[in-house]
Amino acid sequence: MNLKNNDKMSNEEMPTIANPLLCEVAVLSCSRKRFDLWVRENAQWGEKYICVMSIRDVLGRQFKRVEKSFEWFRIEEASVVEEATMLRCR
Repeated sequence: MNLKNNDKMSNEEMPTIANPLLCEVAVLSCSRKRFDLWVRENAQWGEKYICVMSIRDVLGRQFKRVEKSFEWFRIEEASVVEEATMLRCR
């Protein structure tokens, strides 16, 4: 019996290392520039940040949490967008 051949796994049998599951975080922001600045200063590993500037940006998504960038309240209908985003938070 040849143990060397049995001990080696073929490429098909090798376990694949899955990418860690990213959680989506909504960031309320009045502009893409402010969003990029917020992400640069506050980014954490394993999180994907979604720029929310209108209700269209939250449709069909679920978020782990909601963050707010500087002057986020300048979004058109900010209170409506904030409420819609909070409803999609797990």
